[in-house]
Amino acid sequence: MKLRTKYIQLIVILSSTALLGFLFIQIYWAINTFNEKKLNLNSVYEICVQDIGQKLNLEVLNKAPNNPNFNNKSYNSLNKALEDELIDSIYQELKTIKKKSLAERRKQILKIINTHFSLNLNYNVEKTLKNDNIIKIVKSSLEEHGILSNFRYTITDQDGVLVFTNFYNIENENLNKYSSFHIDFLGD
Repeated sequence: MKLRTKYIQLIVILSSTALLGFLFIQIYWAINTFNEKKLNLNSVYEICVQDIGQKLNLEVLNKAPNNPNFNNKSYNSLNKALEDELIDSIYQELKTIKKKSLAERRKQILKIINTHFSLNLNYNVEKTLKNDNIIKIVKSSLEEHGILSNFRYTITDQDGVLVFTNFYNIENENLNKYSSFHIDFLGD
């Protein structure tokens, strides 16, 4: 009888130890799965932000007027001896983009001009984009990636001046609840 109780006690101890081991393994897997899902969600948001930035760039380039603002007038001081070589160089670069879409061509032309002349061409984003269009672009991008949550956004210029936002009537303590994702859009 005593031998039987010792075996039963040994079986109970070994079973309890095995169950505790399984419990710890499941807790470990659950924590790792949670952290992995959290990283995946952050990655999806980063992808969405990149996508939104690209869509906003295309929107600005497609709707912008043909005459962007010139911030730097140094283009008048080009050395005449280099002018022909510069024109040939620009022409060769422009030939490579002729089969791209209009928005892509405009973007490449701005990049080429900024590279060769340091003109710093900029479009007036406030006149080109509207708040409703931005919200539609953000919603569509989030929905494409399976995110169906509320969002807040801000668009600032290079100096940090607020251009667009939907942070209306929100108290400062509520801002701590938001995660920050950003992209430099229309940057060359």
